[in-house]
Amino acid sequence: MQKVFDEFCSRENIRSVLCVSVDSDVVYEYNFTDEESLRKQVSHLLKRVMQLKEPEYCEDIAADSLFKSMNIAGAFACLPLVIEQNIVIGAIYIASFEAIPSQEVEHFIAMISHSYYEILRQKTKVEVESQTSGVSQRLQRFLSMGMSCGGKKIVGIDPIMEEQVFSAIEMYKTQNCSPVLIYGESGTGKELVASALHYRSERAKEIYLPFNCAELSSADPQMQRIELFGCESGVATGVAARQGLFSLADKGTLFLDEIGMLSLEAQGQLLRILEDGKLQPLGNKEFQQVDVRLICANNKPLQELVAKKTFRADLFYRLCSFIINIPALRNRGIHDHNLLIDYFIDEENKINSAEKTISDAARNLLHVHHWPGNVRELRATVRRAYYKVHKMRGKIKPSHIEFVTHEFHEDDTFPRLFPGGGTLKDIEYQVFLQAQKWAQESPRERTQNKTAQMLGIHPNTMTKKLREYKITWPKN
Repeated sequence: MQKVFDEFCSRENIRSVLCVSVDSDVVYEYNFTDEESLRKQVSHLLKRVMQLKEPEYCEDIAADSLFKSMNIAGAFACLPLVIEQNIVIGAIYIASFEAIPSQEVEHFIAMISHSYYEILRQKTKVEVESQTSGVSQRLQRFLSMGMSCGGKKIVGIDPIMEEQVFSAIEMYKTQNCSPVLIYGESGTGKELVASALHYRSERAKEIYLPFNCAELSSADPQMQRIELFGCESGVATGVAARQGLFSLADKGTLFLDEIGMLSLEAQGQLLRILEDGKLQPLGNKEFQQVDVRLICANNKPLQELVAKKTFRADLFYRLCSFIINIPALRNRGIHDHNLLIDYFIDEENKINSAEKTISDAARNLLHVHHWPGNVRELRATVRRAYYKVHKMRGKIKPSHIEFVTHEFHEDDTFPRLFPGGGTLKDIEYQVFLQAQKWAQESPRERTQNKTAQMLGIHPNTMTKKLREYKITWPKN
């Protein structure tokens, strides 16, 4: 990579070059200024192209809004370093005396992207094998496309997953005895996150016991108590002595999903265990000491249940010290969608010893669906389409994709595109048409630039596409 950089920078037309990683660390620097104001503006530009994943070219740097007050001349190009699945690993700023043809710049960027990615992969492999900390955990997750947990994997590299999920898991895994509360819509992967907390903690070699409280929603309070805390024989006709979930999970981790469905009586017993680690099986006068880490989850905020007086406020305050909010799939970037789609296809390929793939048109159709069922729905949709392809090396097409959820919720961020086939251009047209209709409902808030950001494209690309499809954007 050094040789590629040196050869490029040896050209007479090149004034300076700055290359940074996705974490804004300097990877390569040539003849770059120490002037703080200029470095700050270039840093802002590099972050912007990484976020938007679109290059920016300027033939007259003095006319650019970022640099017009700095009395400098020439041209610049700023491009993201992008690898497969549209994943950004860094960015490069190139200042030149005269504009460089975009084809030359893009060829250079392609070589650097490939070389830098291979360096990152090798560096991560060495650091992981030697168990040193030279490569950040965030970079390791980025290169492995997610986080492994107990033989499974949380797939994703979107910044929202890093900020709200992965970093929280790393932070909370050391809180060996403290409960963790996980929020997330149905299908977002709450149990996967809970298992990651367990298998990355000091309790990893002990039992991990998941249980969905929805199974107890129709049970009377006494049966809920027996399920959770156990009972002695003879407490009721035909009931034998049994251990509860907390006794079974002793020394390990107990995950209670949909905890909001527990009765108030069971919640009171749960609070006692959290306070002093003691439980009392039904029919037993003695208290038993247990050592269990509790992880709870709910698909709606428990505060709402507290307000309705169906959930104890004191239990809520005991649980809310450490909270993880899992984002809905529709709020994660297209690159995460692509990673998940390919991960699910690879899963089925391994099971069936096949080499099936997916067409761009089919992939794009999956991108624009609203996914009310989140990752669970995406997996089921991909699997359904996969088995409609009969050839072992066949390709999933739009005609293979069938959506079974079509509802639209008023509080959702962006409407789904109706399911259907058509060419990639047909689907793209419908996406921008739907975006325009959505913006008409609130033109001041739903601006063209904001909508472009939500679609993961540059505002200039948005303008170009609207012009191409003759779609007029509503005025605010």
